[in-house]
Amino acid sequence: MIQPDGTGLVQVTDWEDILAATWSPDGTRFDVTLHKGTPEDQVYTMATDGSDVVQLTTSDDFAADSQWSPDGSKLLAVHGEGTPRKYSLIVIDVASRTVTQVTPDQLAEYTAAWVPS
Repeated sequence: MIQPDGTGLVQVTDWEDILAATWSPDGTRFDVTLHKGTPEDQVYTMATDGSDVVQLTTSDDFAADSQWSPDGSKLLAVHGEGTPRKYSLIVIDVASRTVTQVTPDQLAEYTAAWVPS
């Protein structure tokens, strides 16, 4: 973590393989895309001090580019499988760790974003 003016740098983990991280809406957690002891990238959350790491996706397939829902209860992420890779969007309930696929496995490119209601 770092202050907007560049001061106060604090290292919260020694993982070298974090690909992306975003703040939860309430500022208490990060979601991270990480390749840590799994065949493919997976989605995790952790407290802002680096503790309480929770793996949310556990498949042998790729999951990444997660974005918090506005209320912080869910994450929207990209799921990829196969060769050539086919992508779909998934929604992860953070509390239950339930993963729901919301698009077919037909996307050639990917990005995920919530649309305000």
